[in-house]
Amino acid sequence: MRIQVKFITGSVVDLEVDPSIQVSQLKNMIFLKTQVPDHQQRLVLQNGNRVELSDEQRLCQFNVTSSSTILLIVKDNSPIQVFLKNEKGKISTHMVQPSDSVTSFKERVSRQEGVPPNQQRLLHEGKQLEDGYKLSDYNIQAESTIFLLLRLRGG
Repeated sequence: MRIQVKFITGSVVDLEVDPSIQVSQLKNMIFLKTQVPDHQQRLVLQNGNRVELSDEQRLCQFNVTSSSTILLIVKDNSPIQVFLKNEKGKISTHMVQPSDSVTSFKERVSRQEGVPPNQQRLLHEGKQLEDGYKLSDYNIQAESTIFLLLRLRGG
């Protein structure tokens, strides 16, 4: 089926898609046509209501049809300032990209704080930041505070 992906600016991209594909696959198709990275894409189905499309779901789960228009909102990926607070209450400032990996942030913290990445426990909003994820996966935004705790060594 053919759908339209519309930028806020009004420009439109036509795509031929299978209704059974996941939204993440649609984002990849949009990237190939527009060069907008998938992590910067927010897709909203306009069919009377506005419904944000989740990456892991399939287009058919949202009742996307050939007459559907999907609004493409491009998320800004400029650097943001975040705060890191250690166990002693010392706060340091870091400029990061929301798309930075937790692993790369731990390496940066290691250089600045002198704590090896494998001894760091980073927390944001009560959740531990795990390797293999991006900072944006934890809803880390401008001026977020990340807490640095030290892992206790077993003995």
